[in-house]
Amino acid sequence: MVLLRNGKHRRQARRHQKTEQRLLTTSVHSSSLSLEPPSSPNHASSSATSSATASASAYPVYVQAVPQVDPQAEYLVTKVPPSPSWLELFVLLVKRCWTIQARMPFLLKANAAQTGMLAMLVGLSFLGIDNDQSSVQNRLGAIYFLLVTQMFSNAFGVVLTFPEERAVFLREQSNNMYPVSAYFLAKVLIILPWLVTISFLFCSIVYPMMGLAPGASHFFKFVVSVTLVALSGQAFGLVVACSVPTRILAVTLAPLCIAPFILFTPYALPGGRFPVIFKPLQYISPFWWGFNALTINEFAGLSLACLPGQEIEVPRIAGDGRQVICQYLTGEQVLRQYGIDDGEFGLSVGMLILISVFFRGLAFVILRHFSRRVQPNGLV
Repeated sequence: MVLLRNGKHRRQARRHQKTEQRLLTTSVHSSSLSLEPPSSPNHASSSATSSATASASAYPVYVQAVPQVDPQAEYLVTKVPPSPSWLELFVLLVKRCWTIQARMPFLLKANAAQTGMLAMLVGLSFLGIDNDQSSVQNRLGAIYFLLVTQMFSNAFGVVLTFPEERAVFLREQSNNMYPVSAYFLAKVLIILPWLVTISFLFCSIVYPMMGLAPGASHFFKFVVSVTLVALSGQAFGLVVACSVPTRILAVTLAPLCIAPFILFTPYALPGGRFPVIFKPLQYISPFWWGFNALTINEFAGLSLACLPGQEIEVPRIAGDGRQVICQYLTGEQVLRQYGIDDGEFGLSVGMLILISVFFRGLAFVILRHFSRRVQPNGLV
């Protein structure tokens, strides 16, 4: 009713304005004065009229009437709402990411089933490791296999899903809808609890099946180390997924980016015997620090038995001939063999945290770069 009444008043105002304009134009034409002086008083009236008519026809004057506002009319006033703050946008993005994840429960169930099957495979492959001499290589091989599976499974979990979301993100950034930092932090925050849960499920299955170092403290350190390796693998996947536009290209590049770091482990290169030019890669390799953390947790304080037939022959220290000894009696001897200091567990955990943060920061910088290409003045 308000809108109809406003339209009626506007139509009446326009008709009134047109009528006034016609009246003003007619009055100006009839009241214009002659530019020539009258010749006589008797002829003044007719001369003025004829001069005014000629002048008006030669120089027409149009006056625009000022529109009048009806004080009784009601007008709609649109107020522009204030822009939301960064925190408000961050909360909205967290809710949206959580809603999207909650709408796809089959993906979460499939991920949990995949983790359980992988844990069973690893546990059955290294089932019931003993504490004799042959168990040394079994433990080292199990730790190395754990690192590879956690890195690749978590990296490809991001590589296979994020490229499609990246296209949606860039389209929204072209409209300058939200800051890149709010989106990226919300994405990482939503993924983190699920990743920790999956890592704990994996460790809960693998650890007792393989018969690793007993004790709650050893299990807790094992869970922390495996979770940090998984976070590092996910960070690698984010870097690759943020850099390329399609899933096929991301799947192709991910192994090429991760595989070189597999060599940088004490298990593959004991004592760090690799070219000096590749030395910096050791410090950003999650395989190196993850292997250090897991082996320290497993072998520090471990006593190893020497069963018959497991001895090795070595030259005698004094005199000629050879003697038969056991190669390893304690876990510390294994650590020294591979150039690992048993007091570097905290350093290894700290480096894994820094690696995870560093590669997530690199992924953010890459994502921010592409967002500025679609929106030069976009929010940051």
